[in-house]
Amino acid sequence: MSGVVPVDVNYSDNVGVTRAELYVNNTKVATDETSPFAFSWDTSSYSGGSYSLVAKAYDAAGNVGSSSAVSVTLGNDTTPPVITSITPSSTLTVSVPKQTISASATDDNRIAKLNLTIDGKEVATTTGGSISYAWNTRKVSSGAHNVTVRAWDAAGNSSSKSITVYR
Repeated sequence: MSGVVPVDVNYSDNVGVTRAELYVNNTKVATDETSPFAFSWDTSSYSGGSYSLVAKAYDAAGNVGSSSAVSVTLGNDTTPPVITSITPSSTLTVSVPKQTISASATDDNRIAKLNLTIDGKEVATTTGGSISYAWNTRKVSSGAHNVTVRAWDAAGNSSSKSITVYR
């Protein structure tokens, strides 16, 4: 889960509940004094990982009851993937009829998609952390050609790297 997450509280008391509080990892993050008690937890400032949620309910006499801890996992990922390699190296002059272009990328979570474009035209797409394409250079005009690799992670973050190859 990520973004603004609804947290509903189920409660009961013989006198009546006057307020509820939401705790994340033992830190109070919200108070609601209007029934039915519910929270909108903005997770955007939390990094991805596991968190413990506890709700506390108070009655008019000042008594407090606590829920059991509920473990949740946030998927907040704002770190883009890193393109770790792309071959051939930039400024290569291609003299063979088929040139293999390959690239790889890493991410702190996982690579969801890689794509490869040559002069703005998509020529290959794959899932996972590596891509390879056999570029037929026989019908390619002489001069500079832009090769771009773009990587996306599962959270939608992306990065790209470009090189110039000459024919």
